[in-house]
Amino acid sequence: MIPPTGTASTNQRKGSTQKITVNRKNRIIVYGGAYSKSDNNTFLDASNNLQRMYKAKEGEKYNIYIREIKVKQDLIDLINRQPVNSIRSLDIFTHGGENSLYMVSVRQGDNNSSMNKYWWWRYFFNNQTFKTSDLKSFKSDVFTTNLKVEIHGCKTAENPKVANNLASNWSKNLYASGKTKFVVIGHTTNTSPLIHGPSTSPNEQSYMWLERAIYRNGKLQQLTKIKGFLNEEALTK
Repeated sequence: MIPPTGTASTNQRKGSTQKITVNRKNRIIVYGGAYSKSDNNTFLDASNNLQRMYKAKEGEKYNIYIREIKVKQDLIDLINRQPVNSIRSLDIFTHGGENSLYMVSVRQGDNNSSMNKYWWWRYFFNNQTFKTSDLKSFKSDVFTTNLKVEIHGCKTAENPKVANNLASNWSKNLYASGKTKFVVIGHTTNTSPLIHGPSTSPNEQSYMWLERAIYRNGKLQQLTKIKGFLNEEALTK
């Protein structure tokens, strides 16, 4: 469990110490799930960069945690063990598709099976894909009312105006649970961390560009190609 609070000791007078509770909501950043070591390292680089960006933008306003997820149950368990009303935002760096987050139970170099090099073997026989149907596995009370979920993988908001993709369905699921001031953000196309083109350095990598769709209650609110952070406060009013 990631604690939403901390304590600070203060010396009000010589020889005395009093503890003050500091309440902060959590920003959780998760990465991983790919077969390729290189892909998972890229997701980690982007996660670290996002954490730095949050800190530069907000200082100590929120607790900001990065956690690795290897299979879908890691994501479900991580979310469900958080305190009630503690998660202000969730950023997910995995491979994605219109209705799924693609994760596998095998990793490059894990074993000597020659079959692991074939994508069809990994994704059809060793997959741990998180599907729209898995959304019901989350405890809704761990999220704040003004939650922001941003999925940084490919095509989780594909066909945005039809609004029958992972991002839109997640937003519908959240609204039904009483989270009325939230947004779910996903990409309508394939993504790339090279936000500044081929010259992008590892400490600049970000998936916050190309077209993103913003949903609330299963309805498309906005399509945007703005680079970097969107106006979270305005989106989650």
